[in-house]
Amino acid sequence: MPIKDGYAGDADDVNTVDALGVVLFLRNQYSLSLTGYTLNDSDATNNVDSGNTTADYETSNKVGSGFTYFDRIDDGSLDTNKWDTSTSGYASVTEAGSGLLSGYIEMWTGQNNGAGTATVTSKTSGLFSTSNRIDTYIGHYRDSGVPVTKIQLTDGTNTVDLYNMTGASSTWETHYYHIVYDSETDTVDVYRDWDFSAPVASEVDVSSVTGTKELKYYCYSSNAADGYVKVYFLSLEKKTDSILQTTNLASESVNGFCLTSVESDTDSNHTISWSYSTDGGVNWTSFDTDKMVWFTSSSSDVRLKATFTCPSDDTARGPRLTEYAIAWLR
Repeated sequence: MPIKDGYAGDADDVNTVDALGVVLFLRNQYSLSLTGYTLNDSDATNNVDSGNTTADYETSNKVGSGFTYFDRIDDGSLDTNKWDTSTSGYASVTEAGSGLLSGYIEMWTGQNNGAGTATVTSKTSGLFSTSNRIDTYIGHYRDSGVPVTKIQLTDGTNTVDLYNMTGASSTWETHYYHIVYDSETDTVDVYRDWDFSAPVASEVDVSSVTGTKELKYYCYSSNAADGYVKVYFLSLEKKTDSILQTTNLASESVNGFCLTSVESDTDSNHTISWSYSTDGGVNWTSFDTDKMVWFTSSSSDVRLKATFTCPSDDTARGPRLTEYAIAWLR
């Protein structure tokens, strides 16, 4: 029985009884094992063609678009080509841990001994030369009311405080910070934890930072009280289309497929479009995720591509894909 528009039970295809039969028939024809990209799995890189993927696929258990990492800080080794560090008094700067959001650069001051200062400064050749927003994930702590932790903007000579992160005593806090630069007004807004409705620091004048603008993390203790800052990553918004492409998903010859689960965060300005290939990625055909896809001839090499798009001047979070699963039609 033909299914005219791809839906398995529309009134324009079959009546109620036949629709039930078609659905049961298709369910029986599905592969018993669903193949898909599920970012909640322990291995978030299953089925990703890394050579043809420009979207990031290990951020907060989601596939993301519109940014690129300056440093993932995930290998336990401080990259001196990307960071300048300084310490004075009782202070240290180290990198530890492995894996995204598990590795970090740690600044520790006071150290139960005395006053100390630690700083970590990016070496990007200009944070805002190709983007208008940077994202960073930071943890900070102080064991009394003394230590101070800040995010700053500097050119090496002139420095401006963007946001004082200093929180309650003896409380460990972690937050995403989003630093948005307006080149026309030479000001910066700082947002936190993906909430772009209200900045935590608004229209900070950075006109005095006339040289190459870099991000600086600052931690200071005026006595032996411990102060900590942990930097987990720094990413730069690039505002270009990003692509997630899979390797071959089919383990045997199939006649088509249906996406049985798609979980994503999109809207009219932040979109994800899908296409598939049955010839090893040479040719691609677009498809709707809510319809079954039938091939003109069977194939044992099926690949998917998701293209993430957001406006070039946008400062909001780009589209995100959490999960999809695919069932085969035989």
